[in-house]
Amino acid sequence: MSRRKKYQKTRNPRKTRSTPKVVTGELVLLDSTKIRRKVLGNCKRARTTFQKAEKELQEFETVVEPAFERWKRSLFGPQIQELESLKRELGELNQKMQMLTRIVMEFDCTPEEALEMYEKQQKAGQEPQTEEERVAFEERMREEEAKREAYYKQLEEDMRDFEEALRDFLKKNKYPLKHRLDRGVRPEKVLQEFLEAFIYQGELTEEELMMLMARESVRDMLRKAGLIGEDPTSISKQDPRHAANVEVRIKQLSREMAFALHPDQCGEHDEEKLELWHRVQRAVKAKDLDELEVLHAHMQLLLGDVSPNVSVSKLQELTEMYRGSRAALRRQLARFRNRPAWGFHKAGEAEKNRLRQELLRELRREKHEVETQREELVFALDSFMDSGGLQREFDILDLFFEDW
Repeated sequence: MSRRKKYQKTRNPRKTRSTPKVVTGELVLLDSTKIRRKVLGNCKRARTTFQKAEKELQEFETVVEPAFERWKRSLFGPQIQELESLKRELGELNQKMQMLTRIVMEFDCTPEEALEMYEKQQKAGQEPQTEEERVAFEERMREEEAKREAYYKQLEEDMRDFEEALRDFLKKNKYPLKHRLDRGVRPEKVLQEFLEAFIYQGELTEEELMMLMARESVRDMLRKAGLIGEDPTSISKQDPRHAANVEVRIKQLSREMAFALHPDQCGEHDEEKLELWHRVQRAVKAKDLDELEVLHAHMQLLLGDVSPNVSVSKLQELTEMYRGSRAALRRQLARFRNRPAWGFHKAGEAEKNRLRQELLRELRREKHEVETQREELVFALDSFMDSGGLQREFDILDLFFEDW
């Protein structure tokens, strides 16, 4: 074989095309009895643990806590009544202080005039006796409402202007603030300096700044700048139970339970279903997702028991539903375990003596705090009337660093 033919043979080898093999067979039927038995067992265990947690919660709410309150009242009845009276008095003083402050700001009057208007409003709370009094009362209410609307309209315009000025001031001082935070200066100190500089530049009062800081958009602005922390009452966006997801889940559960429990939908007049439907309505109104999860499990138990004839996918769905409801119950139980009443029905004499001492200390401490607040409020009210205006010192940082 010449070199040319050898080269061509190795360069372009002949390709052979293989014929695909056709595999024939039959369908194999699998016995799903073991799978169904396992899934059914998981579902029944999840249902049992849910019912156990629910029974524990109901026992605490209907038996243990009422018994604890009766025992507490029997021991400290006079002290509790005195504390409740002090709290009512403190609430009335606080309401009076707020009303006087609002009247002074709305009508631009002196504290004496505000007190006179406040006393007239207290007397005017009763129904007018004659037609002439009724007409005068309605005319006065219309005038006050018109003044109030004008005041709040102007206040909203001022707050928008102040917010825009604060945004520009924050943008202008963005890098100096970041530099001080990077150097380890406490955020509350940086915020205090920033607000003092803004007050000096913007020429606004502390009261106006307090109202400005109460706006959620302003708090978000300062939060993004790192000057205040995350709101401890808000739900983190990384949390799967974020507010948006909670709303979606609440709508999903309420819609599903409405189809199953609403009298117009089910066409039945079952007292148990009707009571469950009323509880669902209250939970939806309160936006209590944990309660709705529990009620959803109640609905499943009410509509039908778990049986071996249910499909595997349905059994898995019920299992997840029971587990989710059980988790909601356990979150409620975790909150109740921090209360003094938890475990009271099992407490011995030594444990009750310890509880008695703790409650007595707590009542004394709470009474001291209420009396201190009342004295401070009385002093602030006297200062307000004597000085010709509101002279209370507002601590701006209290809005942000109570839970820092």
